[in-house]
Amino acid sequence: MRHRLLALTLIAVFGSAFFVGRALAIGPYLGSGHFPTASLTWDGSDNAPADYLNARGGGFGNWDSYTHLSISRSTNWKVFYTIQYNGATGWNGYAFICNTLGTCDNSSAWSGTYRDCNVWINRSYMDADTAVQKWNIAAHELGHCWSLAHNTSDQSSLMWPYLSNVFTPNSNDVASVNARY
Repeated sequence: MRHRLLALTLIAVFGSAFFVGRALAIGPYLGSGHFPTASLTWDGSDNAPADYLNARGGGFGNWDSYTHLSISRSTNWKVFYTIQYNGATGWNGYAFICNTLGTCDNSSAWSGTYRDCNVWINRSYMDADTAVQKWNIAAHELGHCWSLAHNTSDQSSLMWPYLSNVFTPNSNDVASVNARY
């Protein structure tokens, strides 16, 4: 599904001077859905090497720090994070969203109120990657949990669909999450 980017022009007024800000795009989104609250909880297995656990913690921490989301760890989770060997799947990471009606991983789920999101990190592909690339995948998959789609027009976005060294959300990523939460 293709999504249009909504461009916003920011104008800041300081005294009598006018500064035109950079256009800020919102989206693209998976659909119109989202969690009913910005206060989210997560849990996950801790049986992975430290670089994966650090990437997971950094991914949650960055979204918590840079956006309106408030994310904490709890056994009463909304996001479950699994790091394991999944074999030759073709993906490094995968986010699986279910809505409150029990519909999962399709446009209907993505346009409803989210019940939960499962993130799977595939060690079969990721073990040879750097710690920064592991962090990139961790944060990228979490972006899908916050309803963000792949952003094929901005290589600096966490939602760029290819492995990169970006591990913090850029201004578009932040604005897109904050517009939903």
